[in-house]
Amino acid sequence: MGEFCNKRKDGSLYWVKAYINPVVNANGEITKFIGVEEDITQQKETLSNLESKNKQLARIAWEQSHLVRAPLARILGLVNLFNNHLVSEEERLKFLEYLKISAEELDAVIKAIVIKTNEHSNLA
Repeated sequence: MGEFCNKRKDGSLYWVKAYINPVVNANGEITKFIGVEEDITQQKETLSNLESKNKQLARIAWEQSHLVRAPLARILGLVNLFNNHLVSEEERLKFLEYLKISAEELDAVIKAIVIKTNEHSNLA
C-alpha cells in the first residue's frame, strides 16, 4: 500500500492510495499483480485544511496568552502591593485606578481573542 500524487489527462493533480497484491499460481509463483487505487484527494485537502487551521489557532493562542499575561501580571502585582503595604489614601486611589486600567486592558484582550478565534474557526 502506498500514497502518491498522480496526474490526470487534463494535467490536474490528484492523490491516490494504491493497494497492490501478487497473484500466485498453484505452485506459489507470482503470475501477476492486482492493483486497486482509491482517490484520496478530498481527504488530503481536508487534512491539509485542518493542519493549517490548527497552526493558525496555535499561533493565535500563543500570541494572545502573552497579551493576557501583561495586564494580569500588573493586576496581581498591584493587589500584592495593596495587601502587603500600608498605603496612603492617595496611593490607594492610584492603585485602584491602575487596577481598573489593567482590568479594562485584560477585558479588551479577551474580547479580541474571542473575535479572532471565531474568525479563524469559520474558515473553510
